[in-house]
Amino acid sequence: MENYLNSFHIILSENYSYNASTPIACNQSGVGNINLRSARLNNPIVNFDSLVTQIEATRGQKLDKVTRTNLRIRNNWPDMIQLQLTAAWEKSGSKNKYYNAELVIDNSTGYNLDDIEVHLTEWKNQEAVNTDTLHFRNVGYASPARRKGDGIFQGDSLSVSFHSIKSKAFNFCYSADKKSNYGNLGDRWYCKE
Repeated sequence: MENYLNSFHIILSENYSYNASTPIACNQSGVGNINLRSARLNNPIVNFDSLVTQIEATRGQKLDKVTRTNLRIRNNWPDMIQLQLTAAWEKSGSKNKYYNAELVIDNSTGYNLDDIEVHLTEWKNQEAVNTDTLHFRNVGYASPARRKGDGIFQGDSLSVSFHSIKSKAFNFCYSADKKSNYGNLGDRWYCKE
């Protein structure tokens, strides 16, 4: 027989969270699985066509196909690089245990991603008590990259977020610590490294 926990709360990023208004199924002992995806981080939605028109008007020339493609990817990366956390959890009284955590990065940019840093944070009483940093290197686009989280996490909730992403292939350097690499908010994650 299944019961449902409505108080379960997991934070996905500083701007997005999942609160179980839709119940999560678990068995009588309070054991269940979570499977959540992160969403758009500190990257606002950009009207890409308007941005291209503005750049072309400023430069007085049309952008070539590769530049347009790379610009589109850099400005819409949260739709193309997805971070997913899957874990088993167990609730015993007022304590939550999370184990067998797995992070999955699904890259649909069509380019390899050179280096990704992900933070997996454990929370108690709305305070971060532990943050694990996981690195992914050379993430391709043919199949998702996977990484297991070590150990058992005991807290009210877990959060997972991209801290940084770099790809030389399309001149992309995302950092959660910055608003822009060069002050150009129209192409905030452009870089040449």
